[in-house]
Amino acid sequence: MTTRTAIKVALAGTLITAGMLIIYAGFALRYYSTQVHPFDPFTQMPLVRLPEPIPSKQPNELRVLALGGSTTASVDLPDSDRYPAVVEQRLSRAYPGLRVHVLNTGRDWSTARHNLIEYVSYYQDWKPDLVLILAGINDLYRSFAPAQYAIGEYDSLYSHFYGAASDAALPPSFEQHLYRKWFGPIVTTYWYEAPFVRKKTVDYPVETYRSIPAFEGHLTKLVAAVRANGAMPVLVTQATLYKDALTADEQKVLWFGEVFCATRTGFARYSYPTTSSLRRAMDALNDRTRAVAAREQVPLVDGAQVLAKTLDVLQDDCHYTSEGAHRLGIAAAQRIIDLNLVGSRRKS
Repeated sequence: MTTRTAIKVALAGTLITAGMLIIYAGFALRYYSTQVHPFDPFTQMPLVRLPEPIPSKQPNELRVLALGGSTTASVDLPDSDRYPAVVEQRLSRAYPGLRVHVLNTGRDWSTARHNLIEYVSYYQDWKPDLVLILAGINDLYRSFAPAQYAIGEYDSLYSHFYGAASDAALPPSFEQHLYRKWFGPIVTTYWYEAPFVRKKTVDYPVETYRSIPAFEGHLTKLVAAVRANGAMPVLVTQATLYKDALTADEQKVLWFGEVFCATRTGFARYSYPTTSSLRRAMDALNDRTRAVAAREQVPLVDGAQVLAKTLDVLQDDCHYTSEGAHRLGIAAAQRIIDLNLVGSRRKS
């Protein structure tokens, strides 16, 4: 290569590099100048709003409030397939003389503590007759403090875990934004770790899940708050796909442990729970729900027993398929009918 050719190649390389840097800087500038991370400063995510003003309850009206997280919200399913909607359909059919209204207030990320705050500060104003409470999976991973979603160590008030507000508390860099866009959720403390991440599963004992006692406390307070408002609480256990013997297809769809329970152990090194560990923790949480129902003498819909741990009813760790949501909705409605909860509310 002649000197003149070498100079031309070097110049072309410099111009290409400079052009790429200018383009990169332009996109980065646009990202930092336009990116916003809206969240509710009180409840992390905006609440499902009640009508304003709240209409007076009619004599032939039955109001059922469904509290919960993303498994209640089921935003990826058609409205009519979500389990609260199925409850409404079934109760309307069973009680044709009643105007049944089931309000789905489920929101992604919500724990039993979120549900307690939501109910006491807002939803009790709707004067529901029955309140369906489905919580567990989001409380489970509050035991951990993954760098992408949490600041500091575990807190029994869950104040370490920012959840839906994490982008506002820990704004992602432009590089993190690109990695998320191209590769989906990544659990790294620093964006430049992403290409080198190594993950290891750990069979944590149940004692590692420090949020279990806090979950029971929040759920107990929520039951008391619902009763104090003159409504009947109905607890629902959380169905999950967690089991000791998973097929390859089932293993492929699991992601909660790897994303929400990741613990950094070194540069680009992360550990997260085994499926067996998650199963034991989820069993313990559901047992706490059953214990609260028995102790407080409130109805229980055992969703964890109703739904099989298979892909026809669960599409990932805990989110329902349409079939799964239908089965849970039918079971909840049937429990309400069998216990004559509607009749008892009409007399009260």
